[in-house]
Amino acid sequence: MLTLDLILNLSLLVSLSIISGFIENRWSRQTRQGQLLQGLLFGLVAVIGMLRPLDLAPGLLIDGRSIMVSLCAFFFGPWAALAAVVPTTVCRIGLGGAGMIVGVLIVLSSAAIGLLAHSRFNPNSHPPSMGRLYLFGLVVHLMMLVLMFFLPESLDMLVLKNIGLPVLLFYPLATILAGKILADQTIAIRNLLELQESEDLFRSLFDDHLAVKWILDPDSGRIIDANQAAAAYYGWSQEELRRMKIQEINTLPPEEIQQQIALVKAGKKNQFEFRHRRADGSIRDVAVFSSKIMIKGRTLLHSIIHDITEQKQGEKRLREQEERYRALVDNAPIGIFTITSKGETLMMNQAMADFLECASPQQAIHYYTDIGNMLWVFPDEHLRYVKMLWEQGQVENFEFQARTLLGKPIWLDVCARMADKMEDGSFIIEGFASDITDRHKLEEQFLHAQKMESVGRLAGGVAHDFNNMLAVILGYSEIGLTKVDPASPLSLYLQEISNAGHRARQVTQQLLAFARRQAIAPKVLDLNITIEEMLKMLHRLIGEDIDLAWKPAPDLWPVKIDPSQVDQILVNLCVNARDAIADVGKITIETQNVVFDQLYCEDHLEFIPGEFVRLAVSDTGRGIDKEILNKIFEPFFTTKGLGSGTGLGLATVYGIVKQNGGFVNVYSEPGKGTSFHIYLLRNTEQQEIDGSPSEKGEILFGHGETILVVEDEAVILQLAQVILEGLGYRVLTAGTPAEALRLAEEHGSELHLLLTDVVMPGCNGKELADRLCFLHPTLKYLFMSGYTANVIAHRGILEDGVHFIQKPFSREQLAKKVREAME
Repeated sequence: MLTLDLILNLSLLVSLSIISGFIENRWSRQTRQGQLLQGLLFGLVAVIGMLRPLDLAPGLLIDGRSIMVSLCAFFFGPWAALAAVVPTTVCRIGLGGAGMIVGVLIVLSSAAIGLLAHSRFNPNSHPPSMGRLYLFGLVVHLMMLVLMFFLPESLDMLVLKNIGLPVLLFYPLATILAGKILADQTIAIRNLLELQESEDLFRSLFDDHLAVKWILDPDSGRIIDANQAAAAYYGWSQEELRRMKIQEINTLPPEEIQQQIALVKAGKKNQFEFRHRRADGSIRDVAVFSSKIMIKGRTLLHSIIHDITEQKQGEKRLREQEERYRALVDNAPIGIFTITSKGETLMMNQAMADFLECASPQQAIHYYTDIGNMLWVFPDEHLRYVKMLWEQGQVENFEFQARTLLGKPIWLDVCARMADKMEDGSFIIEGFASDITDRHKLEEQFLHAQKMESVGRLAGGVAHDFNNMLAVILGYSEIGLTKVDPASPLSLYLQEISNAGHRARQVTQQLLAFARRQAIAPKVLDLNITIEEMLKMLHRLIGEDIDLAWKPAPDLWPVKIDPSQVDQILVNLCVNARDAIADVGKITIETQNVVFDQLYCEDHLEFIPGEFVRLAVSDTGRGIDKEILNKIFEPFFTTKGLGSGTGLGLATVYGIVKQNGGFVNVYSEPGKGTSFHIYLLRNTEQQEIDGSPSEKGEILFGHGETILVVEDEAVILQLAQVILEGLGYRVLTAGTPAEALRLAEEHGSELHLLLTDVVMPGCNGKELADRLCFLHPTLKYLFMSGYTANVIAHRGILEDGVHFIQKPFSREQLAKKVREAME
C-alpha cells in the first residue's frame, strides 16, 4: 500500500514538473511573481497528496508534502517556500488529528532545510547532482523521522516501525527523481535564458549597431535580415530590404556578383569594394566585409558595409594631385633628383635624364650607381659638396662640371638640401639642377668678346694716333720725291721712308680692321666673281708647291661687303694656310649657300637663324692645337717664329667678318689641316651686283677751286694744304671749327669743298659741315680721320652720300677723293 501511495506521489511530481515548466516559460523564477506561482503550485500538489494520505492511525497522515515543500524551497527560494508552506500548513491543520503538530513541523522543517540548501548551493547557477539530491532527501526525511518522536508515545514507535525504513529508502529516491526533473528543467531554462540572452545580444549588436549590416542567402542573393543602420543608409525600410535581393543594390552584373559570393563561401576572400545603389538612385562606393555563418544548418553570409565614397573621392583627389605633382616633376624644365650622400641615385625626372643624355630616368638611375666618380668630372668637388650639405644643411647655386652618359662634359647648377638621415650614417639629398653649359659658353664668349673689344679699342686708339704721324711721314716723303732728282741719293732715302710708311700703314689698317673702325663702303657682290678676279694674285702669293683649288657654288646668293675687305680676308687666310703647310699641300677655296634654323642655332651659340653665304678656306697643313684654338683671333698672337708674322692676319679677318654682321668658325685637326668658314648674310636688297674690276686712275688736278681744310693737328693741316695747293686748288686752313666758321663767313666768294677731320674738340666734322651748309648751300664735303666714328658711320659702315678718306693718305688718294667729292 505504501508503494502505491509513493507511485501516486511520484505521478503527482511528474505532473508537477510539467506544470512548473509551463509556469517557468511564462513567468521566470527570477521574478517574485514566478516564485510565488511556483510555491502555490508545489503547495497545491502537497495538499492533493495530503488529501490522499497513507493513514497509519487516526489523525496520522503519511504523504509526500516533505518532498514537495523541500524541493520547492531548494529550487525556487524563500517566496516560493512561503507560498508552498502556507496552504500546506493550513491544510494539515484543517485535517487535524494526533499528528497535526508533527505534520506542521515536518512542513516547516522541510521548508527550512530546502531554504538552507538553496542558500548554500544555489541550484539555479549550479544544478545539484543526483548524489547531492540523495543527501538532501536523506537529511529532510531523517529530520522527518526525528520529529516523529514528538508524537504521543503510543504512536511514535508505531510510525517508526511501519514507515521508518521505507521512508529512508523510498523518499530520498523520490527526491532524486523529482529533483532531477527540476534540475534538468533548471538547466534547460538556464540554457534557454543564455540562448535568449545570446539572441538578444546578437540582435542588439546586429540591429542597433551603427555599422550597416545584413545577412545574405548566398544561393538566392536574398537579404535575410538588415539592421536599422542599413535601412537608414540605403533609404529602404528593414521590411523592404528583407524582400530585396543583392542584385538590386550591387551595380555589378549578376554573374559577377555570384562569383564574388562564391569566393566568400570558399573562404578565399572576405573583403570587397563595390558600388551600391540606394533608394534615391544615388551610387555610393562601399567596402564590404563578409563571413560565413551557420543558422539552423544553413550557410548564410554576414556582411558589414562601410561607405567609402569620401575615401574614394579623397584617394582620387590625392591620386590626381600626385599625378599633377608627378607630371610637374616629370615635365619640369629643370632637373629634379634624389640621391644619397654615398652617391646612389634614388630618383630623377626626365629633364635631369635629358641633361645626362639618358633616354629615361630609369636608365640614368641604373647607370649612375656612384655619382661622385661617374657624374662629377672632379670627384673632390663632390666631396666638398657633400661636406657643405652636412655642415650647412643646404647648398645653393653650386656649380660643377658633370659627365653625361655619352661622356660629354656639361655644367650643372645645383640647389640641394639634406633630407632624412639613414641608419648607416649617410643621408638623403634632394635638389634641383639646371644645365648651365650654354651660359658658361656665353660667359666665355662674353669674356672673350670683352677682351677682344678692349684690345680693339686699344688697337684703334693706337692706330688713330699712329695714322696721324704716318700721314706726315708719307705725305712729306711723297712731296719730297716730287721735288728731287730721281737719280740722286736723296730720292733713294725718301723712297725708303715712303716704303716703310706704307708698310706701317698696312699694320694700322689691320688694327683698324680688327677694331671694326675701318671705314668701308659695302657693295652688293657676287663672291664667285670677286674671288675669281683674285685667283692669279693668290696663286703668286702661295707659291708653286701648293695647289690652289677653287670650288664655286652655282647660283650663289649675293652679299653686301666692301670688295677690299674680301681681298683682305682671302689674302690673310691664304697666307695663314700657306704658312701652315710645311712642304707641298693643297688650299681649297669654296662657296656655298647655307640656311640655319632656330633649332640648329640653339646648338651653335654663335650662329643666328637666316640665309648665309659660306666662304670656306681649307688647307692640308699641320692643324691647330685645341689649347690655342680660342686665341687665334687675338691681335699679335702668333705661333710663327720671330719676324715671320705680326699676328694680325686672323685678327683682321675676325674684325672684318664681325663688322659685316657675319661670324666665323674654325675646324681643325692637328696633323690633318684646318678649315676656316666665313658666314656672310645673304643680301636681299634690289641692287645691281658690282662686278666691275677696280681701275687705277691718274692723278687728278684741280682748276683753282676753293677748299676749306679744318684739322686740329697742325702738321696734318699744313700737309693737306701743301698737297692740295700742289694739285692746283686754292686752300683756306682752320685749326678749329670756330675758326672755320669765321673764315666761311668772311670769304666773299664760293667755297667748293670742305675737307675736315671727323673728331675735333668742341664740334665734330659732321656738325661743322651741317652748319657751313647754311652759309654755302652748294658746299660739298670730304671727311678724314684715323678711324671712323659713329658721327658719319654705323659700325664703320659709311652712311649713304658720305665721302671719307682714311689717314694716312697718299697724294694720289687725296686727289682722287677730292675730285669724287666735288663731282
